[in-house]
Amino acid sequence: TATITLLSTDNTFDDLTISAGVVTAASNINVTNGLIVSGGTYALGATTLVVSGAATLSGSGDGIASGGAASFTVSGTLTMSGGDINFTGDSVTVSLASVNISSAASGISLGAGNWTVTGTWTNASTDGTRWNAGTGTVTFNSATGGTMTFAGANLAEDEFSSVTFDSSG
Repeated sequence: TATITLLSTDNTFDDLTISAGVVTAASNINVTNGLIVSGGTYALGATTLVVSGAATLSGSGDGIASGGAASFTVSGTLTMSGGDINFTGDSVTVSLASVNISSAASGISLGAGNWTVTGTWTNASTDGTRWNAGTGTVTFNSATGGTMTFAGANLAEDEFSSVTFDSSG
């Protein structure tokens, strides 16, 4: 088992692929000061990606493709200012402090995994061709509460397959 730790202030990649055969399922990829994927794809094998800063995906054609028993955790805010994020694989779990999708042309394919959002959700997406509600459950469980802004009628696609509000805030 190995741990890959990225410590620089700006972990910027065009394309970054870490295959399951390179990093085992018991391994972690730790990004302590933010992950930025600009115009490329972050492909994660059967492992865990932990981002303790902000994760920003910007530009056209962005993506995160996770397969196997992968999990994606962001303790900061996942911010999308363009492009797409695609989560694939039956056992992908996603845990996010907050989500801010500020571009109407952005989209997420939620995949079959379950999502947990412990903060706020803002979705300005209007592009139903880029959005896919997936088959998993999105659970909102903020301890402090906050304003949730959903796409609603602006998105010609269901935003979630199944959603649970389990918040003490």
